[in-house]
Amino acid sequence: MIKVNGVGPKLALAILSGMDEDAFMRCVRDDDSKALTKLPGVGKKTAERLIIEMRDRFPEWEDGSNALLPLEAANGRVPARDSLADAEAALVSLGYKLTEASKMLADIDPNQSTEALIKAALTQRMSG
Repeated sequence: MIKVNGVGPKLALAILSGMDEDAFMRCVRDDDSKALTKLPGVGKKTAERLIIEMRDRFPEWEDGSNALLPLEAANGRVPARDSLADAEAALVSLGYKLTEASKMLADIDPNQSTEALIKAALTQRMSG
């Protein structure tokens, strides 16, 4: 998402904080720029640019109610999210080096949401 012109790490995090991944993918699939503009920091042009540029990055959708779910979720099993890897990637996208991001997350309980991990890492970093 941060490769889209006009979308940096801060806006990408705001978008994913305001809407889950499936909802975002549905907005892209359905050309729903109105839903995207309801998110903080996303104007009409940015929403349209997101839709155009992200459409090519998602796999082909099939028709059906489970079209946006991974196969395991469609079968009733929810895949485990690697929140730690997502948090590490977010910290790197914020400008920290990979080794630094790993160190920041090393002492934090990994059984938290991505957002909680990022917040804890940044809080720990600021407190010294």
